[in-house]
Formats: sequence, C-alpha cells, structure tokens
Amino acid sequence: MLLNVGSLMPVSNIPHTDHVVHHVKPSLLKRDEERGVYGCFPDAFKMRDDENELSASWLEHFSGNRQEQLQKSALAIEACGLTLKPSSGLAVLNVGAIHAAGEQCSVKVRVLHEPASNNPNPAYSTIRQLPRDNLELLGLLASVACVETVEIKKL
Repeated sequence: MLLNVGSLMPVSNIPHTDHVVHHVKPSLLKRDEERGVYGCFPDAFKMRDDENELSASWLEHFSGNRQEQLQKSALAIEACGLTLKPSSGLAVLNVGAIHAAGEQCSVKVRVLHEPASNNPNPAYSTIRQLPRDNLELLGLLASVACVETVEIKKL
C-alpha cells in the first residue's frame, strides 16, 4: 500500500470488478433524440496539459444501490469545486476493462483510490500512466471500458 504524501492517507488499487466515475462535459457526450445520452467520445478521457492523471470517483466506495452511488458520486465531484451542469454526464468505467484496454495498447495503467485529508471527495480516484497521445486507448476507454453514461439531470 502506498501513502498519499500530501495527506499521509493510504493509496490503494481499486478492484478490477469495481467502477470509477468520470465527469464528462456536455459537448463530449454522444446523444440522439431517441435514446438520449448513450455514450461519450474518446476525448472525454483526454487529460488537460496541466494534468498527470485522469480524475475519477470510486463508485463502490459509496453505499446504496447503483442510482444512489451515482448520486453520491456526483455530489462528491461537486464538493471538489466542479460545477455539474444538468446536461453534463458521468461516465462509469469498469476498472478491469480499463486495465485490459491499457494492455491491448501496451500501456500499464493504474487505477488508484487516492483519498486526501484536504479533498472533500472520500472516493477520489485517479487513472495514472495514461498517455496523452494514444487515441486507440482513449477510444477503447470510451467504447469498451465505459459501461454506462448517465446525464446529470437523470440522477
């Protein structure tokens, strides 16, 4: 087990059977009139230039059924200062599928629970060692690892 040096809290791997939730801005959601939101574009998982990891929230860290876990995840993400618009989405990714996508692209990604005393999200997680320029991997995250995409207004 690693320690989050900034807060001296343990960092741990998230089980492959579990899921992480990543905020997706409205322009990166796939939608149509008939189905509504049905996925997201690969760019939803592209890190900004100032980022070294992709932020997420560990879904199963929260108690309750799937709907309650998604609602708690959204509240935790907002508590970190991110404004969630009703038209924004949450992409739910299976951790095992994230690892498999990385392996398929010869990349060893890590999906970690990284709680910090100064972070109001107790389920804060990261996807680390994700290359910025691997479009194939971003595509696999969007098409295979992402098992569900939910629009905020539907929570």
